[in-house]
Amino acid sequence: GLADQGKVNHLAFTVENMEEVLKHFRDHGVKLLDESPREILGGIKIAFFLGPDGEKLELVQPKA
Repeated sequence: GLADQGKVNHLAFTVENMEEVLKHFRDHGVKLLDESPREILGGIKIAFFLGPDGEKLELVQPKA
């Protein structure tokens, strides 16, 4: 339930090159929840991954 998810649902980090970051994470054993980015709102790329304690984290690449 919500009680065991901590105070925030997730944190997001802005990146310039989503595919490059996902490849770097994959190469270093980061647990990806999205193997490839999702596109939202007409061009924003997002991808979720897990931090070292299993926390949900997000990458966001703004529209070009």
